[in-house]
Amino acid sequence: MNSLSARIEIIKIALRQTEKAPHRLTELADRILLKNKEIYTVLVRDETISSSNEPTNPTIWNRLNEVSGNLWRTTSAPTTSYVNNYQIAADEFRIVLRDLQSLIEIDAKNLESEMDKLKAPWTPGRIPDWKE
Repeated sequence: MNSLSARIEIIKIALRQTEKAPHRLTELADRILLKNKEIYTVLVRDETISSSNEPTNPTIWNRLNEVSGNLWRTTSAPTTSYVNNYQIAADEFRIVLRDLQSLIEIDAKNLESEMDKLKAPWTPGRIPDWKE
């Protein structure tokens, strides 16, 4: 997620430097960044709420951290609560992973393809469509 955010920020700079880049491409880049932040919120934490010391719903990371941290210190079998927390985290992660893959493999690729058509400046991770 961090590398995707950095990649999209660089893409936005390249779009500003591209003379005929339509505004819709910058809007698409902004939507990718927003969706990426939403994924981070579900996976790790809501930084806006937690920075105000307000209670937040458990994230995937919170659930897995609780399970692994507590099981590390015991030799007993996992409790029902731990098993349930793991299953909830696994179910939520499946959705998050699918959404992240879609952002990277579809949305970001489509954006970069449009940039290639406009002959936008090269950006990291973008393989040029080179012809001899």
